[in-house]
Amino acid sequence: MKILLYGGTFDPPHKGHLHLLESAMEYLQPDKVVVMPAGVPPHKKASATPSSIRLAMCRCFETLGKQVQLSDWEISRKGKNYTVDTIGHLRQCYPHGKIYLCIGGDMITSFTAWKDWQRLLRWCTLVALCRDSGQMEPFEQAAEALRCKGAKIVVLPVSVVKQSSTDLRRQLIAGNSAKKLLPKQVAEVVEKYGLYQQKEGKV
Repeated sequence: MKILLYGGTFDPPHKGHLHLLESAMEYLQPDKVVVMPAGVPPHKKASATPSSIRLAMCRCFETLGKQVQLSDWEISRKGKNYTVDTIGHLRQCYPHGKIYLCIGGDMITSFTAWKDWQRLLRWCTLVALCRDSGQMEPFEQAAEALRCKGAKIVVLPVSVVKQSSTDLRRQLIAGNSAKKLLPKQVAEVVEKYGLYQQKEGKV
């Protein structure tokens, strides 16, 4: 049984996120996809958007197939969460499953700085989604270096969708329409809760 983990802050999830996950699913053909919004990541501040709302926005991923399920495991935990904790949880949930972890291509080069990275290499197969398909050589070199350390890793080039959640938030806060970059379900949640609006008194 193939279990694909797709995590992120998702504040908000956008069409680029959907495209990356769809590409990974088409390649791997997983039996189950676990979409897991981040709680408090170790490398950056916690999201200002309430976790329950981020989870609601992530329902957009369910349109990719019945095998996609949302998990609130990370956001329900207190304190910082590390990827090794999440993979350990999935190993308990699916003791006979083969776990695949989606990461950004740029994360390959810094992977050995992750907490318990050696354990992660034993526990799962890395799926590196490389959005700059014209610059694959450094990604492949970094992946090969990890393979020499025992990694099972797939380097998957995907077509570029030049968008980030940070840029989207800035556009929305500035009053610019970014609905065309958001899945319908996400746009509805953003409108319902009045997310990413400029606060009074601030320019």
